[in-house]
Amino acid sequence: MKTSSSKNPFPHLPDASLSPLSRWLSSTISSTIKDVQTRDCIRLTIALATHLYDCGHSCINIDSLANREFPSDIFFGIPQKENTESVMLPESEIWKSTLLKSGMCVEFFDSFSETEDTPDKSFNYYITPDGSFKVALTRFAVRDKTIALRLAELISNEPVAESAPCQSSLTDEQLKAVNWAVSNRFTVITGGPGTGKTTTVANIVAGILAENPDVTVKMAAPSGKAAARLTESFHKEIEDLIPKKPDDSNTPVFEASTIHRLLQIGGDGRTPRRSANNPIVADAIIIDEASMISSELMLQLLNAISTDRNTKLVLLGDMFQLKSVEPGNILGTICRTALKKDSSLFSNSIHVLTKSFRFSEEKNVGRLATAVVKSDMNTCISELRNATAPLEWHQQWSPAKDGPELYEKLFKNFRTSDFSDPVDALDTFEKSRILCAVNNGEFGCDAINSSCSEWLRVNHPNPSEPQPIIILQNDYELRLFNGDTGIIMNSPSDKRERFAFFKSADEATSYRKFRISLLPLYAPAYAITIHKSQGSEYENVAVVLPPYKSNVVSRALVYTAITRFRERDKNCSLFIVASEAVLRFAIGRENEFDSLFPAAIEHVSELHAQKI
Repeated sequence: MKTSSSKNPFPHLPDASLSPLSRWLSSTISSTIKDVQTRDCIRLTIALATHLYDCGHSCINIDSLANREFPSDIFFGIPQKENTESVMLPESEIWKSTLLKSGMCVEFFDSFSETEDTPDKSFNYYITPDGSFKVALTRFAVRDKTIALRLAELISNEPVAESAPCQSSLTDEQLKAVNWAVSNRFTVITGGPGTGKTTTVANIVAGILAENPDVTVKMAAPSGKAAARLTESFHKEIEDLIPKKPDDSNTPVFEASTIHRLLQIGGDGRTPRRSANNPIVADAIIIDEASMISSELMLQLLNAISTDRNTKLVLLGDMFQLKSVEPGNILGTICRTALKKDSSLFSNSIHVLTKSFRFSEEKNVGRLATAVVKSDMNTCISELRNATAPLEWHQQWSPAKDGPELYEKLFKNFRTSDFSDPVDALDTFEKSRILCAVNNGEFGCDAINSSCSEWLRVNHPNPSEPQPIIILQNDYELRLFNGDTGIIMNSPSDKRERFAFFKSADEATSYRKFRISLLPLYAPAYAITIHKSQGSEYENVAVVLPPYKSNVVSRALVYTAITRFRERDKNCSLFIVASEAVLRFAIGRENEFDSLFPAAIEHVSELHAQKI
């Protein structure tokens, strides 16, 4: 049901479609404005800005939103119920002119070097080169601006070391990245799965240590699972580069942690102990899976980098993967902006690894992943139609009818294993996963987890009664974070007791045990969302997309899901559930999130060029 008002161009948005924060903030800030039309304009803009922030946008494009229906338009990502009230958003010209006349806007580039909020200005606005009018709440605009300035500070410093010899087996791309990182403070290494990012960073660390054996190197990743995997893979690479000392006394120990732990973020989840006044004690900081880092976390990290020590920052990640769930696409934006313009301040810092050691062009999974990145829909469909092992495509798959066969294939070994050692249980479970685009509905995680758990319990009973789980809420005291996976099972020493077991982020070969009552919010994890699978890899993967078009599905989502697969032997499989129509829709959809950060990155490059 759509409503509109011919007298008031700025309608009141339906309260049921907004979060309590959106309703409170929009009414509070606009309450002191006397002019009715201006007040309604400010209220509407703030409500939309806070709502879209929860959808991953840190600014709103007025020209793009004008004349859309809220909340029924697919752009807003709100599930529609019957008789849901919708309103028509105003025309762009009257919306922009009212905002500019309100006195509550400041141009984004005014006082660009200032990194403090302007108390009397609620918004920053920016007019793009193509004429689009973007507006952000000042707090979010200042954050984007500050991140760009902090990164520019890293690049503007003089080189602090000279390059060192590397492995002869490195590709030219890897060698160039190593030489740059050893000699400079800021480096981005981006590439798809299996392109040798960890090998490259191991050589970087070896080169830094060759210059000064006493330097301190810290490694971190956004999630505990990604940190554990970084530790494990890094150890394999570094062993041949840094020989162990006879007594092990002076051999460096490299253990990755979560970024939250690196920053010593406290129990409130917001305030890090590490900051500009108390920086991270490190000469080099290496961050893996950087595409998953939100703007807020990136700013906290940059603020905690020491200027006195000339600390290096190396970001690793895949620019084509999904961005963080929270607003921020820092890695992707830096890469795309720098690669688009050779004159960018960041161009020399970006190193793209293109040779894949996991997905060769001779294998159908590799060709499929490449076609998805290039948005080559016809090649994607052709690869799927002609799929051979390990790739399977199912267009007419039904959870009720076909689910049991899939559950048997993916999780029979897990349910029939001997779980006397929790590490074995965790390792067995981590080989297989169902990846869903959504949580709700017949094709979502909730329904599939429910049916999968019940079917396995009945058909493959196990005395340990293992139940895979995924953490949904950060607990900083327990060091359990959103996205961490573990297993609830009977204790190997006493079957009458049940505990939750998790791989340790600090020691990849050990586990951590918790009483179930102490756990933060969690859910079953036979099926997880594709977003939460980032930083993981599996030998058997089922990708399940809903049979309808959704604002959730995109090219990055499909690419991320496909590249979670790692073929280790002939028994591995990549099982894709999606109609051709949905796949074509997803692969053709960029799903960019609005932000002022791209403009900030380009502006600091222009400022730097003016100084040269």
